[in-house]
Amino acid sequence: MLRRGIGHRHVHTIAWFRHPTDGGPMYFHSGATLGQQAFLGFRPDTGTAVAALCTRRFRAHDPFLATAYALLAEA
Repeated sequence: MLRRGIGHRHVHTIAWFRHPTDGGPMYFHSGATLGQQAFLGFRPDTGTAVAALCTRRFRAHDPFLATAYALLAEA
């Protein structure tokens, strides 16, 4: 397990990233190849999950992952 961020509150586990929210942690993982991007996340405190997929070339500043993360964080 790897802890990062202010006060080491963000924990990176083997398969899932775990970030704190006011209601408890949210878990997510994302990935990309040359032709697709994917995001999967869930929040046990709200019973919410987000699955997002797209078929386009990955770009470093693409808003896809930030948008999927924000949807989960606001749940």
